[in-house]
Amino acid sequence: MVIRPAFVIELHDGGAKVRRGDPPGGLVAEFSQTAADVGVTTGRIYVIRGGYGLTLDFSTEIPDHAHQRFRNVLGMYRHRIKGA
Repeated sequence: MVIRPAFVIELHDGGAKVRRGDPPGGLVAEFSQTAADVGVTTGRIYVIRGGYGLTLDFSTEIPDHAHQRFRNVLGMYRHRIKGA
């Protein structure tokens, strides 16, 4: 079974762009700010819709110590994502 992310956000050179999906307004900007706060300059964040709601997966460029910060941001927007 292939898992297709609901959203893919790409971090590059201090900015964040949507590569797949239609995330709620503000989520991309918050991910961009969080990346700057933790010193991440490149990588991808995958927002996956599963049986237990939304989860995040990260490319290897995003260090483990930063994952929870991104999960916290997603939590603030969870109510605005259809089917979350």
